[in-house]
Amino acid sequence: MKRSRVVLALNVLILITVIACGAVLGLIAVGGSASASAISIGSPTTSSSGGVTTIVAPIQIGNRGYFSFSGVNVDVAVKDSAGDQLLTGTLGPFTVGPGQTKDVTASLVLDTAGLSPAALQELATTAQNLTVSATLAASMPPFVGVSGSVNAQLAWGAPVSGLTIGQPSFSQYNSTTIEAVVPVTFTNDNGYFTVSGNGLVSVLDSAGQKVGSGTVSLNVPPHSQFSQSVDLYISVPPSQVQSLLTQDQTLSYSAVLSLPAGGSTFTLIEPITYHWGAPLSGLAVGSPTVSAKNSTAYQVSVPVSFADHSSSIGVATDLTATLLNSTTGAVVGEGTLPVSVSPGGTFSGDAVVYVDIPTSSLSTLLFQDATLHYSAQISGVSSGVSFNIGESVAVPWGAPMKSLTLGTLAASFYNSTYSAVSAPLSFTDNSAFLSISGTVSGTITDAAGNVVGTVSSTGLSAVPGQSFSGTISGFLENSAAGQSSYVLHLTFDSQYGTVTTEVMVSG
Repeated sequence: MKRSRVVLALNVLILITVIACGAVLGLIAVGGSASASAISIGSPTTSSSGGVTTIVAPIQIGNRGYFSFSGVNVDVAVKDSAGDQLLTGTLGPFTVGPGQTKDVTASLVLDTAGLSPAALQELATTAQNLTVSATLAASMPPFVGVSGSVNAQLAWGAPVSGLTIGQPSFSQYNSTTIEAVVPVTFTNDNGYFTVSGNGLVSVLDSAGQKVGSGTVSLNVPPHSQFSQSVDLYISVPPSQVQSLLTQDQTLSYSAVLSLPAGGSTFTLIEPITYHWGAPLSGLAVGSPTVSAKNSTAYQVSVPVSFADHSSSIGVATDLTATLLNSTTGAVVGEGTLPVSVSPGGTFSGDAVVYVDIPTSSLSTLLFQDATLHYSAQISGVSSGVSFNIGESVAVPWGAPMKSLTLGTLAASFYNSTYSAVSAPLSFTDNSAFLSISGTVSGTITDAAGNVVGTVSSTGLSAVPGQSFSGTISGFLENSAAGQSSYVLHLTFDSQYGTVTTEVMVSG
């Protein structure tokens, strides 16, 4: 915490000087000449340098008695209730002959370097009694030298008594700035000076960094109350913007109040907290649904939902949903979703993305169920701030030709070179959205890998959830007939492309 300087009011210093001079009068009274002496005090002046404040008060002493008093020297000290020394000062030495008037100077010094922050805080906020001590030494011919001391209690009222920072009223100025209206009240219990000037309120985050500020104009006479609201604008660090867009949070700050009083400044610290309502609170990407589009792409509907928990920030933007291959990072589809939500409202909708059928993996995906993994990037702009939220998306893939099965290859005489062959073929369209239609053809190889026959082109088709049963046919060299097994190299031509697979059948 920055150390404050607390300078006692000039009126208070005048009182202190009067007490010191009262000691002089007391000694003069010993000489029977008090009624013939007079003291007047001019306007004190102050100067400050390096944390040291010097107060100089001009004093005029008139000696209207019969005796001279000489070598008069007064030392003054002021301490607070805890014994911390606040002021030290001197008056003299000086000599005033009978019938003469003498101008002298009282000098008092406040060095805040010797005061702890706790002592300064106490002076600012706590009523207490200050102890004023004056020690005098003088000679008054024809009398012997005299000396003495006097102590007095000076009631000190706290200039900032009962400081209270009320419950702040917050609003979200925009998505990077919080506007806070903070009620500040206190009473000036000091009877000697007015708390006046421009006060500064700085807002520090938990790391001690300044993130906001405000000003307050002060004019608080003695024994009066101050009650006013301070407008603060608190900036949200860029590193927090993304999380604050989507997560409700309690933000903790310190309000540092610098209040002018008596020519100096009281610095006080008070905590403030704020519950931030995220404009995209709970932004979530749900489980997608998949449907057919055409022979080259399918449609993925990505559910997006959130609640606007902000007090004043509405969300009006076009959300962009981008699907990326989770392995390669390549963009495979993109769609938009218009959004318009008022503070306190909720939103749910589907961002529709068209995704190209992954033909590079069709040799597997045509026959086997799988789960396709994508990264969904939801991006947009809220109150001028861009955001990008990433979520993993898993798309279930049902194989259009699942459980492809070929029965036993049956052969019958065709001619002297070839035998006619046939085999039952079946599969299930296990896709939720893709139908299948096309042809199948191929070649037949024996155990040694030699091509010994062909599969004639045969049509096939099925819709999602339907099973297909049919027969493929072809020709086998008579010289290869009678083997226990063969390998069929089947080529499927469909609306999605051409895929070749191998199936072993018994002979």
